[in-house]
Amino acid sequence: MEFAFSQKEKKTVILGAVLLVIAAFFSTGFHQIDEHFQILEFAGLKLGLTTQSELPWEYHQRLRPALQPYIAILVFKMFSLVGLENPFFVSTTLRVLSASLDADFPPAQSKSRPLSQLLTLKTLVNG
Repeated sequence: MEFAFSQKEKKTVILGAVLLVIAAFFSTGFHQIDEHFQILEFAGLKLGLTTQSELPWEYHQRLRPALQPYIAILVFKMFSLVGLENPFFVSTTLRVLSASLDADFPPAQSKSRPLSQLLTLKTLVNG
């Protein structure tokens, strides 16, 4: 399905992207504790930075998806290969990536389906 954006929608998407990058750049720490303990700590285990005993109970019960920790592992390893191991730079990059995956963009409306039923990037990634 091809999406056609109006000028207003294009400007909205660009403005949203700029705001997401600004928010990711100026953010420190984490918004919700899950961001750290169920993504970065799980990735840290695979990277040898964390032990299983330091992980929350969800890890041992296998209740969390593995996609986000593996994305974090990939980002850490890519930056490590080029010598960029600054944790602030890596976490900012992960915030920008996470924000972009979580962003909804306004697809063109279809006469056969209302806008609310069209798939967005967020529903594709988050199920």
